[in-house]
Amino acid sequence: MVAFCGSFAWLLHHIRHRAHPLIDLAPLGVATFRETLFGGGAMRMVIATMPFLLPLLFQLGFGMDAFHAGLLVIALFAGNIGIKPLTTPIIRRWGFREIFVANGMLQAVTMLGCAMLGPATPVPVILILLVVSGASRSLQFTSINTLAYADVPERMMSPANTMFSIAYQLSQGFGVALGAVALRLATLATGSGASVPGRAEFHFALIGLAVAMVLISLNALRLPPDAGNVVRSGKPAGDQKNAAPPGVTSRR
Repeated sequence: MVAFCGSFAWLLHHIRHRAHPLIDLAPLGVATFRETLFGGGAMRMVIATMPFLLPLLFQLGFGMDAFHAGLLVIALFAGNIGIKPLTTPIIRRWGFREIFVANGMLQAVTMLGCAMLGPATPVPVILILLVVSGASRSLQFTSINTLAYADVPERMMSPANTMFSIAYQLSQGFGVALGAVALRLATLATGSGASVPGRAEFHFALIGLAVAMVLISLNALRLPPDAGNVVRSGKPAGDQKNAAPPGVTSRR
């Protein structure tokens, strides 16, 4: 940890004292980019735990085999795809800040819903919950990826894309790690001492992640009400004329 902090401090010093650094920190001066890079990255990391935890929950908690557990998880990605035609109208109707907060809360509710599932839960109920969770996940990712570049000037677009792409990959990887840590902490909290987590451990982990999602979503209230209006309107504005319209930078 000491070596990491020292290396990171040296990296920042190096970047700030070079005329043409490999990673230009100038885009961090744009408020919407900064908020989506850090707050959006944390949000994406929490959401990314679900495709990792759900198959394990169905197998270890419900006693399903891998095939049937995987079939259920398909519903999550069906929701991802199904919401795509509505993403742009939703963003243009309600705006980025409202979506970040309200949809973030919806994602937290679906996490709590998954925490209440049991082996006796009817399959249609599980499927509906996962479809809603997947749709919420996709809408949140699209909103984050679009707002990130909304107010970035054209001259900063290249370094902004570099930084955001790195943050995206890290958040996806850390999402799996966060899910594993949440399970471990849940095992310690329940005091079961089991080497293989059971349904109770998954439920504790999902509740903890839902709470984290709520807190991160509330942080989005720091965004101005008109954040990203330049892309919501679909009209160019100044040197943001090449900013991506809603949905173009979407990643699932």
